Order: sequence, then C-alpha cells, then structure tokens
Amino acid sequence: MRRADLAAPSDAHAGRYRILGEIARGGVGVILKGRDLDLGRDLAMKVLRDDHAGNSELIQRFVEEAQIGGQLEHPGIVPVYELGVDAEQRPYFTMKLIRGRTLARLLEDRVQPAEDRIRFLRIFEQICDAMAYAHARGVVHRDLKPANILVGSFGEVQVADWGFAKVLTRGGVADEESAHLDRRDAALIATVRSGPDGMERRSAPSWVRRAICRRSRRSAAWINSTSAPTCSRLAPSSARS
Repeated sequence: MRRADLAAPSDAHAGRYRILGEIARGGVGVILKGRDLDLGRDLAMKVLRDDHAGNSELIQRFVEEAQIGGQLEHPGIVPVYELGVDAEQRPYFTMKLIRGRTLARLLEDRVQPAEDRIRFLRIFEQICDAMAYAHARGVVHRDLKPANILVGSFGEVQVADWGFAKVLTRGGVADEESAHLDRRDAALIATVRSGPDGMERRSAPSWVRRAICRRSRRSAAWINSTSAPTCSRLAPSSARS
C-alpha cells in the first residue's frame, strides 16, 4: 500500500483518526480501517484514490455517495459519520465499521443450497426493508449484490457501497407513479448532483470545495454545477489580482 493512502486527516481533524490498515481497494476509492481517538471507536474511512484527483465527475460521485449515506438514516444502511479532506487534500468520508462477512461469502460457505434457508430469508427481508426506505426517499442503489450486503456478528444486515446510486428527480422506476411520491417532499435526498423538483441541490461543504480547488483547478467544473463559489471566488483577493 502506498504511504499516501494511509495519510491521516489534517487541518481541523489533526490527530483525530489513527489509520490501522487497508480493508479494500476499488476503482474509485480505498477503504481503510481507522480509529476515532476522540470517541474511542473503530470506523471505516473511504478515501478518493490519488489518480482521480482531477476527475470532476468522480469527485462529484464521491461526495454524493457520502451525502446519500449521511441522509439515509435506516438500520439497514451503513451510516456515514463525516465528510472531509485528508492531509493530501483528497476527499474522504468515515462510516460505521461492520464486523462480520458479506452475504456473498456466507452464500459461498454453504455446503448445500438449501442450508440455513430461514436465516437467509430473514437477511433478504431486511435487505428489502432497507431498499424500500431508500426508494421512498428517491434513491436507487443500482449495484445491489451479495458482495455489497454486510452481515454483522450479531445478525445485523446493512447495505453498503452507494457509489453508483441514483437520486431520482423526475421518476425513473416502473412503479413510481403508483407510489404517488411527491418529488418536492423535503424528506427526499438532495446532493451535489441532484435534488427533488423545486428543491436546490446540496452543496459540498465550503472547506471541501476549497481543498479540491487547491488540489486541482480542473475540479472547478463540478463546483460551478453545484451553484457553489468557484475557485477564483474562494481564493484570497490578492491571489485573484
């Protein structure tokens, strides 16, 4: 693992997190295991990979993933605790660390397909409850599979990895008309990329925008798209002259 991937958050979060190692690595981000020294709890931290620092589309998606996880408050969805930037000016967010195994691994470990059927039916029921809640708030996961279902040591079931999630603004699922969802409902999700009709999109925190501006001027494109201040407006007046 590269040293940069283990960099602890800086600025307002200096010394708060201790990085304990890597959990997983994907195409967009790296999942690290960390410890919140202030609260004394272990957690998971997702950090944007260095090679995506100037990719405005992926930065948008990364921030949106954090905002979705922070707003979907359900026992069956992994909660996001904080969104920030690390010492290398990369966006990161922290979330609950699930101690257990994925549903994919549990299914692979069966000797027979019918083994422990009642247990898996209960897991499936909890997944359906979580998805029904997300759909009621206008969010479609779009990458739901056993590898993204975490089953904890005490039977808790949580849906993870919302990086490909879609926030619906004008419909898009076959049964939405029958559900009679009001797209202006304040309970629906609003992110840097989208929000319900008649509702402003949610901007990234100003300190995230400033850090991304410092990291890559090319990121100004997505900042403009969120109705947030541009890099030039965030810079000191002396720097703009």
